[in-house]
Amino acid sequence: KRKSARLDKALNMVVFGGLLSACNSGGSSSELETVSTTALTGAVIKGPLQGALVYADSDGDGVGDGDPIMTGSDGSYTVNATNPNATIIAITSEDTVDTSSGETLSGVTLKAPAGSSVVTPATTILEAQPDIEPAQLAVALGIPTTAADGTAIDLTSFNPYAEDADPAVALAAEKAAQQVMVTIKAV
Repeated sequence: KRKSARLDKALNMVVFGGLLSACNSGGSSSELETVSTTALTGAVIKGPLQGALVYADSDGDGVGDGDPIMTGSDGSYTVNATNPNATIIAITSEDTVDTSSGETLSGVTLKAPAGSSVVTPATTILEAQPDIEPAQLAVALGIPTTAADGTAIDLTSFNPYAEDADPAVALAAEKAAQQVMVTIKAV
């Protein structure tokens, strides 16, 4: 009986030791996993949207990760992402104001593909349809693909409200944004 009790105790110690070992197999408690982040900056534009909530979607599941960042009066944001190729998601609410018109824009989700520095109705189309090239979409929307000075216009980076924006291209981009927003709101 005494031998059996010792054997049981020894067996329990081996099992307990194995469990402790398994729990610690990821390294010592002083070895913390570090996650690097990248700051992604840009602007949410359908007119600059102040008060939109911006998320990075680092894992590509279509849902914003972490806490949102609120855009400034010029639509600007800086959001941290664990993936430098994250998609940007902007969600408007009753607190979101299109500062170019003063109107509230509520209940709209805009997205932009990886590498974009603007989130617009056009980038939302590009993110949803990755086979469409920005230049193809620009032509389809009636937005010039080159500025008056000959520089290329890229829908993923063109901000029609920037000080140095080509006025003709800016007007065409705003008209296209209005048309796309009517469709987005209807859907």
